[in-house]
Amino acid sequence: MNKYLIITLFSFGLLTGCTEDINLKVTSGANKIVIEGSIENGKKAEVMVTRNSPLTSAVDFTKIVVMDAKVYVTSAGVTDTLKLGIDSSAAIPYLYIGSQLLGIPGLFNDAQVEGWKKTTNAVHEAGGKIFVQLMHCGRITHSLNLPAGAITLAPSAVQASGQMWTDEDGMKDFDVPKAMSSEEIQQTIHEFENAAILAVKAGFDGVELHAANGYLLEQFISPLSNLRSDEYGGSIENRCRFILEVVDLTIKAIGANKTSIRLSPFGVASDMSPYPEIEETYTYLAEQLNNRGIVYIHLVDHSAMGAPEVPFSIKNTIHQKFKNTLIL
Repeated sequence: MNKYLIITLFSFGLLTGCTEDINLKVTSGANKIVIEGSIENGKKAEVMVTRNSPLTSAVDFTKIVVMDAKVYVTSAGVTDTLKLGIDSSAAIPYLYIGSQLLGIPGLFNDAQVEGWKKTTNAVHEAGGKIFVQLMHCGRITHSLNLPAGAITLAPSAVQASGQMWTDEDGMKDFDVPKAMSSEEIQQTIHEFENAAILAVKAGFDGVELHAANGYLLEQFISPLSNLRSDEYGGSIENRCRFILEVVDLTIKAIGANKTSIRLSPFGVASDMSPYPEIEETYTYLAEQLNNRGIVYIHLVDHSAMGAPEVPFSIKNTIHQKFKNTLIL
């Protein structure tokens, strides 16, 4: 059986996940991150990621060109038993006004497409597959981390509790967001569509829509952050409307077999918390996603990291309602 080493890279840090026990040694510098890992059989692999240019607090968001990944196998014959890939290689703000942090890589122009091709080519040459995660932070940001003139947007003008780092002024409270107009909602949906098209153009095998961890898509789902009284708020169907319209347009643009989604029911990241109809909400969402035939649902459970446990009942319900791949 092939062993898969999956490494998720952000421009500001590193998270890891894999199907086998693995020890990682991480060395980082201004322009590179080197990860050395050993799988259970003792074979080793190394991934080196170099940036096209150093990212600084003065980076021009419209000119961000993403990482150049080079894959090195350090043990002879390891490729016979180990597929090395970089999966969901970064949480990509599809348009720079959706960025959360300075220097986060983007996917909204041709220069970035060319930059990402270096990553996707490296993964494909190593026999791997790669999906890119598309996100909009919504209210989980601060204006100092946005380009000049950009506005923090969310379903409603509900400030999230918490703070984030800004290079300009240290830790700052999250912004009070502007409630999105109907026009801004439609523009954002089309921005997801455009990012999906560019992702495929850049060589990604598909996209994972980030509807978890308290970011914009989940902000629409939750009645705690979505206080709207129009067709995008109120009932479960209305609160799920935005996310399903994003899914529908993504499917239309690149196909259901290249479209997936990340969900975090009962998650508490970014000032999210459970609400009375949460199981009913995610049951409805799982049914709707199943009807659309997307390739997988990535279900987040961070209880092993100290977050509240996700009840088995909702995991089982989503498993029963969604017939394609469920990743836990």
